[in-house]
Formats: sequence, structure tokens, C-alpha cells
Amino acid sequence: MESERHSKANMDEGEQDSNQLNPKMDYNLDERYKSELVAYDTETHKLVTANEVMFGDSKGHEVLPLNEAIGKIREDLDHSIKMGNLKTESTEGVLLDIRQALNQCDQAKNAALKEAETSIKTLIKALYERKDQVISEINEYFVNERKKIEDQEAAWREKQVICDNLLKIASNKEDDQAILENSKYIADGINHLNQKKGFKDFQLINSLDTVMHVTDEEGKIQKADITHEELRRLIGEYIKPSEFKRIEYKC
Repeated sequence: MESERHSKANMDEGEQDSNQLNPKMDYNLDERYKSELVAYDTETHKLVTANEVMFGDSKGHEVLPLNEAIGKIREDLDHSIKMGNLKTESTEGVLLDIRQALNQCDQAKNAALKEAETSIKTLIKALYERKDQVISEINEYFVNERKKIEDQEAAWREKQVICDNLLKIASNKEDDQAILENSKYIADGINHLNQKKGFKDFQLINSLDTVMHVTDEEGKIQKADITHEELRRLIGEYIKPSEFKRIEYKC
């Protein structure tokens, strides 16, 4: 009876030891499936693990054992050598054609950038020239309008001087000789001061017509149907590729 209990106790200890070891054994086996390269995937041309073959990206692909994979890879190399694909001369010709294509691409880019810069500079120059012209026209206009007012100011300053002079002559009651000597000046001055006051007008530029203007066949300036906002939109779309040249190269 005691022998049976001892045997059973040993079995329990063995099962307990087995249960303690199994998780570690399963873990090690799982890690081997995931990390050990055991086959060659003929579609992806990569060495793969058992886990990738059964559950990963290589599932359903044709795979070869590593010893067979070596033979297949060597066959592919031998075939490429026989076809002449591994000669540097064959790649050098293609690389030369590719370098020429790159050079053409850079030259075309530089030419397009230069053309765009020249065109935009020409447009900017025209806008600045127009700006200078508009500023000159506005300044000249206001100089003329201002002169009209200044002429009136000068005329009334002259009247003010005449008025002061006549008052001085009139205040000197005892100098009859001065009255006689200045009779002409006094008469003209009185007539000048007796002139009726009127109204003059001048015109201010109240706003600018910011639309395009064109010159017709008769030389008259006419409005074009292009507003300031439309012109800004057109300039925003100014210069775009109009045509493309197809260049083929070996590759």
C-alpha cells in the first residue's frame, strides 16, 4: 500500500514537472517557427520561416527546401550569364542613355524657368512703366487744377494790397498833392475792388477707373471688358505649360 502511494506521488511530481516545462518548450518551439529560416519562397525570392509559410505572407506560395533553393538560384545565375545580362557593357549603354535623358530633363527645366522669368519680368516692367505714367498724369492734373486756385489767390492778394494803399491815401487828409498824383491809381483801384465777386470751380479726381483701356483705330481710348479683379485673376493664371515634348530613352 505504501509502495502504491509512493508511486502515485512520483507520478504527480512528474506531471507537475512536465506541466512546468511544457510552456517553456512551447515558447522555444514557437520562437523557432518564427525566427528560423527553413525554406525559399519562389514568388518573393526570399528565405522564409515555417510560421511565414503556414500563416504569413508566403502562405499558398511555392516554397523549396534550402538545399533545392541553392540549385535553383545557381541555375538562374547561369542563365543570366549565358544571356549576357550580367555583362557591364550591356548596363553601361543603358546608363549612358539614362544620363542623357537626365541631362535633357535638366536643360529643358532651365530653359522653361528662364522663359518664365523673362516673361514675368517683362510684365512687371510694363506695370511699373504704367505706374510711372499714371503717377505723372495724376500729378500733372492736380498741378493744373491747383494753379487755377493759386491764380485766384494771387489776384485777391493784389486786391488786398490795393485796398491797403487806398486806405493810406484816404487817411492823409492834408496831402492833396498825393491825391492828385495817384488819381489814376485810385480810380483803377476803386474799379478793381468794385468788381462783382463770383464763383470759380475746379475738379478733383474722385476715383480711378481700374479697368483695362485700349486704343481703337481712331486713336480714342476705350474701356475694355476686363475689370481690376478679372485682371488680377488673369495674372494669377499667367504662364502655364502649353505643350510637352515626348523623349524616349532606353531602360
